[in-house]
Amino acid sequence: CICFGDRANSIMDDVTTENPELMISSITLPHLSGTARGAIVKRYPLLLERKATTTNIAEQYANEIIGCLTTNS
Repeated sequence: CICFGDRANSIMDDVTTENPELMISSITLPHLSGTARGAIVKRYPLLLERKATTTNIAEQYANEIIGCLTTNS
């Protein structure tokens, strides 16, 4: 499960705690809202050089998601 933001992560934590038999794996990424731009750049410092455009952010998110999928499979 991919959680965008702390609120989604909190909900997923509750679901996982209440249903440990589901063995849910999740990754939390900064929310995609404009107000979270600072958190996004902090997580992906490369975006300081490349600029935090929608395309560059999506590429960083995709790389992290793919990395998690290949690590956990």
